[in-house]
Amino acid sequence: MRISYSFRIFTKLSRLGLSVAIAFSSFTGALLYTHSLTASAIFTFIGVFLLSSAASALNQYQERDLDNIMSRTHNRPIPTGQVSPKSAMLITFFLTLSGIEVLYWGASLIPMLLGVFNMVWYNLVYTPLKRRTSFALLAGSVNGAIPPIIGWTAAGGNITDWQIILVASFMFLWQIPHFWLLSIRYADDYRHAKIPSFNLVVNKSLINPILFIWVLCSAFSTMLFPYFGLITFSGLTFALMLLDISIIGYFALIVFNKRILKPRVAFLVLTGFQTVIFILLIFQATL
Repeated sequence: MRISYSFRIFTKLSRLGLSVAIAFSSFTGALLYTHSLTASAIFTFIGVFLLSSAASALNQYQERDLDNIMSRTHNRPIPTGQVSPKSAMLITFFLTLSGIEVLYWGASLIPMLLGVFNMVWYNLVYTPLKRRTSFALLAGSVNGAIPPIIGWTAAGGNITDWQIILVASFMFLWQIPHFWLLSIRYADDYRHAKIPSFNLVVNKSLINPILFIWVLCSAFSTMLFPYFGLITFSGLTFALMLLDISIIGYFALIVFNKRILKPRVAFLVLTGFQTVIFILLIFQATL
């Protein structure tokens, strides 16, 4: 019973779903290079998961004052007293050290350094910055672009290879509307916590068109996948084009037909889009 309770706390402190998704992104990067399941890919998944969990725990320590007043986050372990701030820091230290060890010994030095950089960027750059400017989401999007590169380099790839740079670019572009939809959905929380949010400072009539532009850029970046050899199988290429047309069409309806934006639905649609893109990449890598 105690173990079950502790695990539930860990899932909240580590934001388990998000950390698994980030680790899955790095795992995909490894598969794209090797085209087969390797020990380095598995170690990379574990190492990135541990570092992502550590970053989440540290973030909740850093923002415990904000989490306490926002309805979306007030049930997290620190605001509810399930975990003390000191314990959260000890957990962060343990997870960070474990993640570094796994990435260094299970992969290599470069993936480990990239993992540390990503954590430092998230906790020491993005987290403080988002209290000051609505443009912090641009910095936060860097964190989404790094994990595929970690996997790629762990498998033996070069950090400057165009294929993985293209995947990382897609993740960067996709994160912008992804973050934005989240801030629109919880606009009252952001306003109450006095966190600058782009949708609170931009003209309301421009929100949907700007959102559409970012989605269009995200979709366009994936259209380049076949030209760079990331997707070569004709069936997957057709599926990719159909997926891109669908996501562009959905958000075009919101903009050009003046359809009322439903942030939660749009958020799920965009999340599903990114998930299917990575599934297509995995299928290609294993063919």
